Amino acid sequence: MLVLSRKVGERIVLPETGVSISVLAIRGKRVRIGIEAPRTASVHREEVWCRIADAVGRAGSAERVSDDLDEGDPRAHEAWLGGAGVSPLEGI
Repeated sequence: MLVLSRKVGERIVLPETGVSISVLAIRGKRVRIGIEAPRTASVHREEVWCRIADAVGRAGSAERVSDDLDEGDPRAHEAWLGGAGVSPLEGI
């Protein structure tokens, strides 16, 4: 794990992915960050991602992804999350 220190207003850039992370504010033990990422990139808090992954696993949705969808196609992400009629966020 790479550990970096940043002050408010400073950024971390991941140029290969098009992602940048900004420190917006620090209040006590809480750090407010901003994340800029391509629309095709998923960004989740860890606890939300764990619920999504669990829901996808229960629904067997990972097997539904069509082989003809390109990774960069936003529909591929939707299909991976369960497609129409299946909401991995249900109950969250």
